[in-house]
Amino acid sequence: MLTIRKLLWGAALVAACGDDRHRNGDTVERSFEPGRYEVTAANVVLRSDAHSYAIGNLREGATMDVHEVDANGWAWGFVYGEVNRCAWAQFHVKKDGVSTENFEGPIDDHVDQCGPKTPLPQAEWTTGEINAKPDKGTPVPINGCPSPHYWDNWDFAAGAGIGQPRGSVTAGQQVSWRYVTKDGKGVMANMGEGEWYFFLRECFDELPP
Repeated sequence: MLTIRKLLWGAALVAACGDDRHRNGDTVERSFEPGRYEVTAANVVLRSDAHSYAIGNLREGATMDVHEVDANGWAWGFVYGEVNRCAWAQFHVKKDGVSTENFEGPIDDHVDQCGPKTPLPQAEWTTGEINAKPDKGTPVPINGCPSPHYWDNWDFAAGAGIGQPRGSVTAGQQVSWRYVTKDGKGVMANMGEGEWYFFLRECFDELPP
């Protein structure tokens, strides 16, 4: 079923725009079909809502059952693997009339585990201690904590980073904090353009507004 579907989609796409996805500077976009999609971008940031707070990361090869995609390219659906929850992510990014897709598929049939698209309640991922500045937050230094690691994703029930740390930082290095996780043990912070990670709360002395 899926193999036939993908072949038909591929044939229709080539017929519409040849081997190139673009024509006259515009992008010819395929019609969306609900199902399980695979991440083809290096990383896709998970959000609590479209254009909203980062709540995790999806690396290349991860999968998401995409239920809906809105007019601005934001997908709502169930994220498999270590995240294992409903979330928002950018299905494709439009810039200068060109659309870059972050997912490929569907690679499996659709299973509705999230229902209609909806913002995730703040109580599911934060204590409510949220930085007052929009976007990237306020810079704050890392202290001399014994475990200055950071993670792609956070277990909001267990109060810990999921899996192996993505990396580590040194004392005095600055990151821009965004919010404290619902368990009070973690902090979501930005390390650069599109670089959102979870740190241990104990690695910060104070979190300025």
